[in-house]
Amino acid sequence: MSLDILNKAEMWSKRKDILPEHVQKEVRPHICDAMAFYFYSRKKYMSSSSYTKMALEDHEDLDNVDHIAIGLLHTACILTVDGDFKEAHQVIYQVLAMVEEGRLSLSLLIDDFTSAFK
Repeated sequence: MSLDILNKAEMWSKRKDILPEHVQKEVRPHICDAMAFYFYSRKKYMSSSSYTKMALEDHEDLDNVDHIAIGLLHTACILTVDGDFKEAHQVIYQVLAMVEEGRLSLSLLIDDFTSAFK
């Protein structure tokens, strides 16, 4: 049922008679994030990783810095579960570089990162 709802959201978000194009571009990465979580929670990490990458690309196009950092943390989490610790550390270092550059707030990341493990 959940996947059906997400698929409908994805399908409807592409319809120009429902949403203007600029809104479609803003909604798509959030739907991809939801799909990524759906597959992650069902231990389908390849699918989760694919949707996370799509969401990251869209957030980068929109310059949503906070969501880029969150997507990177999700990517690191998936890599860790897959046992690719070295690559996961590299991704986490990207997020830390964003914090050091002052591009985002550390408190947002801590809240999101800790909620992922609850």
